[in-house]
Amino acid sequence: MRDVAAVAAKILTSDGHVGRIYTLTGSEALTYAQVAEKLSKLLGTTIKYVDLSPQQLKQSMLQLGMPQWQADALVDLAAYYMEGPGAGITGDVQRVLGRQPIRFDQFLQDYAASFAAKSAVA
Repeated sequence: MRDVAAVAAKILTSDGHVGRIYTLTGSEALTYAQVAEKLSKLLGTTIKYVDLSPQQLKQSMLQLGMPQWQADALVDLAAYYMEGPGAGITGDVQRVLGRQPIRFDQFLQDYAASFAAKSAVA
């Protein structure tokens, strides 16, 4: 989020961005399993990502009372990030800010206390 805010501030306060389209990504494309592994390490507890098929995911959401249109949209969004264009990395943060995006490990380190507090409540 800090990178998104920094890019927004930069394009709103400097020239050369009119008509440009930026796709902001981090510097690494992590799988959900990798994110779970990193969170497990940070919190000292096991967090597992359960890989559901699109049909299983949709069925689970419907069973929880989600409207069909929303379940369909979220299944499509999941596919976009796991298999489609959302799975890629761009250099737009680097181009706009002149620095690499903040890595997920750094984000976890910076907000470790927040994650620990949330896990204690859950």
